[in-house]
Amino acid sequence: MTRYATLRLARKIIIGTILVIALLVVAFPLYWMVRTSISEISEMFRYPPLFLPRSFTTEHFTSLFSLTKFLTYYMNSLIVAGASSLIVITISTFGAYSLSRFKYRGRVAFLQSTLLLYMIPPVVLSLPYYSLLRSFHLLNTRFALVVAYISLSLPFSLYLLYGFYNGIPIQLEEAAMIDGASRLRALISVVIPQAFPGIITIAIFSFVLGWNDYLYAFVLVSSDTKRTLPVGVSMFFEATTIQWGLLMAACVVILVPIIAMFAFMQKHLVAGYGAGAIKG
Repeated sequence: MTRYATLRLARKIIIGTILVIALLVVAFPLYWMVRTSISEISEMFRYPPLFLPRSFTTEHFTSLFSLTKFLTYYMNSLIVAGASSLIVITISTFGAYSLSRFKYRGRVAFLQSTLLLYMIPPVVLSLPYYSLLRSFHLLNTRFALVVAYISLSLPFSLYLLYGFYNGIPIQLEEAAMIDGASRLRALISVVIPQAFPGIITIAIFSFVLGWNDYLYAFVLVSSDTKRTLPVGVSMFFEATTIQWGLLMAACVVILVPIIAMFAFMQKHLVAGYGAGAIKG
């Protein structure tokens, strides 16, 4: 083996070792969360701790679904995150296409303003949102959360898809329209399939934003039947004790749809962030 090949092999081993260590560091909290959710209460505070529980239990998951309103919170989060994501996808798909393909007054200023809006911290907008929605008598509704999440995720989504559309040759649409397709048909059949990684990216981004948000769900909703998961699960923290079993079981169930989305859409997500950063 030559000296160059030896150095290259050593570099691969070092990089691989570093990546494995980093993966273990990142994954260990997730493992401990799952381990705690299936452990007896006596084993949670055992010292020294056991990396594998001696006995497994489903008591925490049973209590989670039978003794709390976790399913209500779960459905609220699905409705709010799903609705806001669908609306953001629809508006971004057609809005970004308009910004990319048509020339009209104020187009550039509008595009630049979307980035400016995205740079504003969400906490700064929470009070104006509260005042505005209160004036329309929309507080304490799922609709209020959907509106808030749309406004938070739409600027980034528009700008990302704008970059995708700019990277798609306009000759493809022109060829389709020469063959008799309308502009709408060309958009649906030619452009959208090419921009699919970007659409997947904004779908995941907007869904995760609505799924994980605590601030707006806490400020805009006060009814227990309208609460979403972040606020509802925070009720497991009591004044003097924390129900660690219930909390970890809830976290495991909450992570299931997010992990599933990333697992099935990882390729499109990576391509979306990369392409959106270099096109435009």
